[in-house]
Amino acid sequence: MPLYRALILGAVQGVTEFWPVSSTAHIALFQWFFHWGKPHLAFTVALHAGTLVAVVFFFRYRLWSLIKAWFASVRDQEIGDDRERRLAWFLVLATIPAVIAGLLLHDASELLESMPLFMAFMLAVVGGLLWYADSPRADCRDLGSMNMRDALAVGIAQAIALAPGVSRSGATMTTALYAGYSREQAAEFAFLLSIPVIAGAVLYEGAKVAKDGMPPGLGAAMLAGAVTAAVVGWFAVKYLLSFLQKGSFKPFVWYRFALAIAVLIVALAR
Repeated sequence: MPLYRALILGAVQGVTEFWPVSSTAHIALFQWFFHWGKPHLAFTVALHAGTLVAVVFFFRYRLWSLIKAWFASVRDQEIGDDRERRLAWFLVLATIPAVIAGLLLHDASELLESMPLFMAFMLAVVGGLLWYADSPRADCRDLGSMNMRDALAVGIAQAIALAPGVSRSGATMTTALYAGYSREQAAEFAFLLSIPVIAGAVLYEGAKVAKDGMPPGLGAAMLAGAVTAAVVGWFAVKYLLSFLQKGSFKPFVWYRFALAIAVLIVALAR
């Protein structure tokens, strides 16, 4: 893989993994638009590893607090009303649907990545749902008021996001908005929830790479893509959380609509 292509895909992965626009669809559509071909699994693992480093590093203090709270709840065999303990367990609960879906529907998801019209449809549909959910509220909830039903709903949305074009962050943020959480809180929960899912994907796919072996000459591209994804991903998280303090999700909705139309036009032209 040429180094410039690795840098471009790394930047695309870093931005779209965390913004509600679907990283899977963007990587697949870049291959489709430019006839680049599907990258080797090892390169895909490297991109996901880069975004994992980005989000873990950004939330490193919060993540450490949640890990300590989870172990404390196990040690004491009690969750109680402790905010961090409750949130840690809700993250565990919300991760379960995505794990099940990933194991059962992985092959179907890969098949859908070769269907640009399907991805365009999902970009538009989820964009419409996000538009409707992103209504201003006077009494937004924060993560301290989360309950089991909300966590499970967000987890199921993340599992549905296995379909390319949906967007993991888009689906989880949209569902959290529907549940009444503020934009910033919805984004924060989505980012925290992405950590175990991305880590699981890296381990699962990485085991396949270790078993099947990596083609020679891919190391430089993997390193370039991973580093780019990590750096760009960190800035993407930081920017979105800052933007949502005063802004809305509407620019991302319009982008989803525009991309869906562009894909449709190119597909019809071809």
